[in-house]
Amino acid sequence: MTVAFTKLTAFPRNRLLEDELAHGRVRELDLLARFGPPSHETPASEPDPTFFWDLEWACGLVMGLQFDQLTEQLVLRLDEPEIDHALRHLGVEVRDLWSIDADTARRLDRTDPAEQGSWGLWREDRNELKERVAAGLCRRDADCRAAELAPGDPAHRYWVAPDDS
Repeated sequence: MTVAFTKLTAFPRNRLLEDELAHGRVRELDLLARFGPPSHETPASEPDPTFFWDLEWACGLVMGLQFDQLTEQLVLRLDEPEIDHALRHLGVEVRDLWSIDADTARRLDRTDPAEQGSWGLWREDRNELKERVAAGLCRRDADCRAAELAPGDPAHRYWVAPDDS
């Protein structure tokens, strides 16, 4: 299911973490196809063209993307350190993904427990059969997934609960 996003007209500096949270390589055409023209870009006279997209998703996730056209390097800035949540919404293939740590950059494994939360997404069918759909999510990502699934699946009820329940 496609989730709606809004292109912000001004860089939401007051809402984003100042630090770069992750970077990787993406294709320029993938970004343009997914998000349309950038919100901002460096002047054409600059030797290293850089594009910027400032986005807010329906779930409240705010994402600042900085794309270096020559190296195909994408930098993510987010309002919360929810990298997996952001990558799910990004919807384009990111290669050579690295998280940015205050002390050191490290290769990011999308299933790295350090990047996970403690919330699960559950589903119940008409026969009252309960099943965990996802675990180890941050709260906002779990709520976001439940909101995405519920309208398209009237045969099931979705809810979010702490993983230890």
